[in-house]
Amino acid sequence: MSESTDFQPDADHDVDLGDDRRISPRVSFDTDLPISRWNGKTLPPDDTFVKVQSKDLSQTGIAFYSHTKPPSRNLVIMLGSSQRPSYTSARVVRCVKEGGRYMVACEFIGRLKKPT
Repeated sequence: MSESTDFQPDADHDVDLGDDRRISPRVSFDTDLPISRWNGKTLPPDDTFVKVQSKDLSQTGIAFYSHTKPPSRNLVIMLGSSQRPSYTSARVVRCVKEGGRYMVACEFIGRLKKPT
C-alpha cells in the first residue's frame, strides 16, 4: 500500500456541508484505514489504497484524519482484516483542515463485493 502522502485531491477547496448531521451515535475507532478513489462502479486495484488514521465510526458513516485532502468525494473504504476485507462505498460530506491535517467525515453509501 502507498503512504498517505501519495493522496492527490480533486479540488482546491474544503467541503463542509454545515452542522453535525449525525443520524446514529459514533464510537471512537482508532486504526489505520485503507481508502481509495471510487469510480462508482468497480473496486479499485489493491495498490491504489492508501492508509489514513480513522477517528470514529457509526452505522451510517466514518471519520478519519489525513495529511492531504481525499482524492475524490466518492471513496472506497476497506474495513476488517487484510485476510477478510469488507469494502464499502462512501461519500465525503465534510473535509476541514485541523492543524496540519484534514478531518474527513464520510457517509456510507453501500457495501461492495470484490469480483472473484
